[in-house]
Amino acid sequence: MPSSYDWGMYNYHHPSGDEIDDMTDTAALANDDYWTANVGKQMSIYPKLVWWPAESWTSIKAWLDAAFSRGGEPLLMLCNSSVVGRWDNPRNWINSTWTSGSHDTALNTLIDNIKNYSLDHIVHIRFFWEGNRNVQLRPLPYDPVNFPEAGWYADLKNENGVQLNTPTTFKDAWRYIVNKFKTRGASNARFWFTVGSYGNILYNGSSILSQMYPEDVSHQCVDNLGYEIYANRITTNSYLNDPNITYTYPALAALNATKPIFVVESGCQSKPGDAAYKPAWLGNTLNPALIKAAYPRTCGILYWDDLSILGDGTKFDLKDTVAAQNMALARFGIADYRNGYTGPFLSAVNGGGANAIPNRMYPYGWEQFKLTKVSGSWYYIQSYDNHYLFEQNAGGAGITFEGTYGDIWNRVLLTRQTDGYYTMKCYDNVHFICAENGGETPINATRTSAGIFENWGFHNISGNVYNIWTKNYPAYGPRFQAMPTLSIIP
Repeated sequence: MPSSYDWGMYNYHHPSGDEIDDMTDTAALANDDYWTANVGKQMSIYPKLVWWPAESWTSIKAWLDAAFSRGGEPLLMLCNSSVVGRWDNPRNWINSTWTSGSHDTALNTLIDNIKNYSLDHIVHIRFFWEGNRNVQLRPLPYDPVNFPEAGWYADLKNENGVQLNTPTTFKDAWRYIVNKFKTRGASNARFWFTVGSYGNILYNGSSILSQMYPEDVSHQCVDNLGYEIYANRITTNSYLNDPNITYTYPALAALNATKPIFVVESGCQSKPGDAAYKPAWLGNTLNPALIKAAYPRTCGILYWDDLSILGDGTKFDLKDTVAAQNMALARFGIADYRNGYTGPFLSAVNGGGANAIPNRMYPYGWEQFKLTKVSGSWYYIQSYDNHYLFEQNAGGAGITFEGTYGDIWNRVLLTRQTDGYYTMKCYDNVHFICAENGGETPINATRTSAGIFENWGFHNISGNVYNIWTKNYPAYGPRFQAMPTLSIIP
């Protein structure tokens, strides 16, 4: 059954290597498919470095489509660019340029496109990352090819040492952007506050993080927290004992007591002359038991499977093969990920025509079901592509969405309980539909009595379309403390 904490490994791809992201790197996607097949559920977050505002919505939308088509979550990383593929002058993105409205036209257009894309598809937004760095800009003229720079850091000075940003201006700019999303109705956006790990208490401890953190009682503008950590290759055999984390994790956790915390970037280069180093580092770093013991609020790792060429020509090779990942996984077993970061919403796999599993975090299209009354409390339940819920054998394990027309085998008896949840019985009026293993495997109909695994919540979206989730939702972690309103089925 699901873990009591949110947990998951996320393959986090910049597949093309130069951070102009695409979905054509077959090796990176093979790694992703390897994890999905072995874990039994899709866990990938697909980031796109958005050259904004230069990049077209057509390009951004294609990335969203690709991420959702693979069953993953898209994450847009906004970087300053007036030319696609090239960082813009950082002075054009200092905090005050946002609060003065200089970016409003482009920002409003982006927000409206995200909103209109589909409000039932969550789009993750990561901007102002590594904002806890102290940076002094290089002397002009600006050199975006060899020395790309960002303008959003909370302690940013110009080339003459004049202060451009402060933690207060950072907060103001962050709140301004998120408020734009909210006032324009883009309720499908989720915002990630992420910092770098620099091993310096001034820039990782309470000194600056607490000052620059933008959320308070009046400003609800952060959904997830995160920090970055890469292999040291000198003194550590995993991120668990990297001295940078001594400052970063506790300071980040102190900002909010309940928000999910991710390792938002992680990766390891091979160590010359030491073939065992990388598998050992990955095997320790990706081990959920070790991580939860050391940093208990960590929800998952977004793993950087990438080959990057830095501005000075340095190759930063984090690419892995399935074989390399398998060596790392052998240190603890991929099964540890099967019961982790997921959700309680019932999903018709691939939209229908196959099994149904209550393991989705967000109710997208595959998690929407059409209820049609047959008579009394008997209903047909149809999936996204109009396949009917189908019991293969009376009292058997097989519950699928593969029927193409309503018949006796497709009927479900819904009985409302006193707490607003429903039981679902198959056509034999004996066997209950069950969230097997608490919801981590396909539903079945093997139970003749109803417990928590056989109780289901229904929330009406519109007409006769509903989201359905298992009553076992508290086991999926703290983010599901507040579920949708329970509906009464007419």
